[in-house]
Amino acid sequence: MQIVSVDLFVVPPHSEAAFRKESDTVRNIVGKIPGLVEGFFYEKMGGDTEYNFMTMAVWENEEAFADAGKAIWPRFKRKDLILRKHTRSSG
Repeated sequence: MQIVSVDLFVVPPHSEAAFRKESDTVRNIVGKIPGLVEGFFYEKMGGDTEYNFMTMAVWENEEAFADAGKAIWPRFKRKDLILRKHTRSSG
């Protein structure tokens, strides 16, 4: 069963360039992880919400999702890059 992962970020303006750069690096890493079906990176262009970045990835199964987490999350454990919400669904 496929797993969809959605992550919402609040990134302070002074950290946005670093976040974009790190996200490019992460996308290159994610693209090489077996089991990725597709992935998306979105940046808010307007509207009233605290979130200004969102990532979404579709994984073939739970094992692929778990392997991806091991490769990705250490890169975002920085004080100025704040993950506000993480959701996951099977579908």
